[in-house]
Amino acid sequence: MLKRVFIALMLVMALAVSLASAKTSFIEVDEETGGNWSEKYGNDGYIFYNVNGPLSTVIAGPEVVKENDVAQLPDYIEDYTLGGGIQGYVWQIGDARPKILPQPDGTKTAACWFNAGDFTVDLPLKRKASYTLAVYIDDWEDGGRKQSIKLNDLDTGAELAAQDFENYGLIGKYAVFEVDTNVQIVVSYIASYANAVVSGVFFSGGTAAVSSAGKLPLTWGKMKLAE
Repeated sequence: MLKRVFIALMLVMALAVSLASAKTSFIEVDEETGGNWSEKYGNDGYIFYNVNGPLSTVIAGPEVVKENDVAQLPDYIEDYTLGGGIQGYVWQIGDARPKILPQPDGTKTAACWFNAGDFTVDLPLKRKASYTLAVYIDDWEDGGRKQSIKLNDLDTGAELAAQDFENYGLIGKYAVFEVDTNVQIVVSYIASYANAVVSGVFFSGGTAAVSSAGKLPLTWGKMKLAE
């Protein structure tokens, strides 16, 4: 009996530590999934960038670019706001290459947000939550683009996580993050080919965040360990 109670206590303590230490962080680079996003990401929602824009025409301005997006936001995201010189472009419509992100209706359009400097995407939470954020990048021309993707705290501006990317032309790569606060995605061009690009953002695994303060009281002095 005492052993079972002790194990239960250890599990509760481990959960409390996990909740207390949860934070926004970079998880991995996914260079295998390519356009097959639905196999792994987007259970909660998605944004396909500028896929309704005209072919081979630069669209400029945050609001105009956003009008050409296809988005379904999860219930824990308030909205998204574009900024930082963001522009939109459609490389190809109806191409069968496996790195293209098919939209839920099956449409396959190779499109992106881009800029030859920085651009941003603000993602404020509607309620406390923790979720997986996957940002998809594709160097369509395979020209040797280099860029970084950062997550900043939307409220304080503090950098929370970052990762540099190159060699993402053949299949495309996902920057995968764990997120538990209001964040701003900052995409930055690193001197190389053309500009920095992003083709989609996917939201998965959203759960209600639990504060460690006052939620898991450990009443050591009152617990009866054994008869």
